[in-house]
Amino acid sequence: MGSVSERPRNSAKSMVLRIGVSALLMVWLLNKMPLDRLKTAFLNANCVLLALALLTTLVCALVQTMRWAVVLNAMGSTIPFSGLLRSNFVGLFFNLFTPSNVGQDAARVVDFRSSGDSVATGLASVAIDRLLGLLAMLVFALVAFPLASGRLPDSSAVTMAVCVISICLAFVFGLLCSPAGKIVGRFAARFLPAKVDKGLRQFYGMTKQMTAKPGKAFCAVLLALIFQFLVIFANYLIAGAVGVSISLPLLILLVPLTGLVASIPISINGVGLREWAYVQLWGAFGVTSEQAFLSSLAFLATWVAMGLVGAVVYTTRRQALS
Repeated sequence: MGSVSERPRNSAKSMVLRIGVSALLMVWLLNKMPLDRLKTAFLNANCVLLALALLTTLVCALVQTMRWAVVLNAMGSTIPFSGLLRSNFVGLFFNLFTPSNVGQDAARVVDFRSSGDSVATGLASVAIDRLLGLLAMLVFALVAFPLASGRLPDSSAVTMAVCVISICLAFVFGLLCSPAGKIVGRFAARFLPAKVDKGLRQFYGMTKQMTAKPGKAFCAVLLALIFQFLVIFANYLIAGAVGVSISLPLLILLVPLTGLVASIPISINGVGLREWAYVQLWGAFGVTSEQAFLSSLAFLATWVAMGLVGAVVYTTRRQALS
């Protein structure tokens, strides 16, 4: 009983700590920034380009749902797209209060409990969908290195970054590849608890269903790449809106890297971490701190807008995945 009663308390402590991390990072960044120039950049922002960035983010949310739908369809699920779209938007709402994308993933899995579909299918589909997103992010970052090579700093740092991204890429591809599941399965059966072993077996059983249908697997990967490109393009529009002169090939490199930093689960929805990453990484290529900071806030605002749509859906829908 004691351990169960401690869970809400621990969860509240974790939430407070993450809010504290986000607040401290934001205050620290603002303290180092010329606020008058930040205000000027904000007032001079191009509203048309910001509106286009918001529209691009909406398309991102639709493509993200399509990717999840393809994964579920490959697993034999018949949940309608409209239900998945509502669930995805509700997940974006809960993302506003959780680290990384935990809220979205948790909301989608919870929705599966109220549907007639298997909860195991829901868990596996969300995990595969998330891994596909990470795979696309890493692919773009790796491809962007030669495209932006003329403007990259110290070559040793670049080489190290390429090696790290390549290792991560191989790891994610291995998780999505069913032959790798046999190796992991043997390890799990020997060294991990029975529940974990069972969960991994179910997960790789689902990935096998996915890889057994090459057409759907290709479609899911393609949608993941389209989603990542749209995220980059939204950043490109935002950069133009605040007066940042930065090339698209360079953003193809920087946006996945800032996304990886923001996904570290020590803050609320990446707030603070994302802004720090923008200021540091974009600043290395001549972007002023106030422009980078404002670009990050504008990008966050587009996803907050999607979350607010999710809040409306959450309060008005009758059934989760109907």
